[in-house]
Amino acid sequence: MSRTLGKLTHHTVGCRLAFFQRGAPCMYRRVPSLVQVRLEASYVCRVSTLNEKQRLLLWRARRKRWVELDEILGPFVERHIKSMSEVQLEKLKEVLDVNNGELLRVLGAVAPLPPALVDNEVMVSLLKYVNLRHPALRDVKTH
Repeated sequence: MSRTLGKLTHHTVGCRLAFFQRGAPCMYRRVPSLVQVRLEASYVCRVSTLNEKQRLLLWRARRKRWVELDEILGPFVERHIKSMSEVQLEKLKEVLDVNNGELLRVLGAVAPLPPALVDNEVMVSLLKYVNLRHPALRDVKTH
């Protein structure tokens, strides 16, 4: 499926801008598009198979009302919510209860991890999801 848009040709969902008019390779070729990431996550998590508590937490993760947090938390929770135990769901609720600004500063490695979340295994998984070399992970004991 190829469609010419002015000087650009868009040929697949996986590549935002495939070739310039002269045929130069796209700089996004190896980067999956946001559509692909959402499709992969949607195959992992079907809302109809979740219980009420899981659906509520998934909705809260997708609707933090800060675009940056929505794009980080939504796909993370979509991938992991089905495999989370009740204890982990409570820990996810603790993460979602954190102030948006504070949470974004922690995920962006601008602020240290709050003491209440140091032992939170869901927060540790979220930090690893964002960046395996996240500075906040230095202080956390890995199991």
